[in-house]
Amino acid sequence: MELEYLVRNPEQPLRSDLGFGINLIVETGKAFHWKRDTFNNTDCRIKALALAGEVLESVSEVCKLDEDDIVATAHASSELMDLTHNLRDLLKTYRSLRRFGFYHQSPWVGGGDMAAAMGNAQLLGLKLLQHQGVFGCFLHLYHMLAHLSAIKRI
Repeated sequence: MELEYLVRNPEQPLRSDLGFGINLIVETGKAFHWKRDTFNNTDCRIKALALAGEVLESVSEVCKLDEDDIVATAHASSELMDLTHNLRDLLKTYRSLRRFGFYHQSPWVGGGDMAAAMGNAQLLGLKLLQHQGVFGCFLHLYHMLAHLSAIKRI
């Protein structure tokens, strides 16, 4: 509506918020074109959903350990298992959202969603590795034995 008014009254100065909005639309459109002016048909939302599905599958496997394995349940802290279940629920919610507009298909939104999924998965993975210090002890023992040439380095 304001754009129509501007076209009909060219003597009126352009408002900064309108100029910003027009520039945002133009720059957003550029995200969907490759350098050679061909259409970029990569839907970043679909890519982000696929990655979230892969992470969800991995996290669900850890959740199954909590439900099925009495030994794993006894050794895992409730905080760690809560983090695991919360990430699983977050990914399920993300995958259930129906958002397929140009905004959600854009590289910066889809890329941000993928970075968030990978960051959360990495955080959980590091917490799983650090839980009870077993992995760190194993790496320390391996490094010591390799340094003493007692075993061959992998």
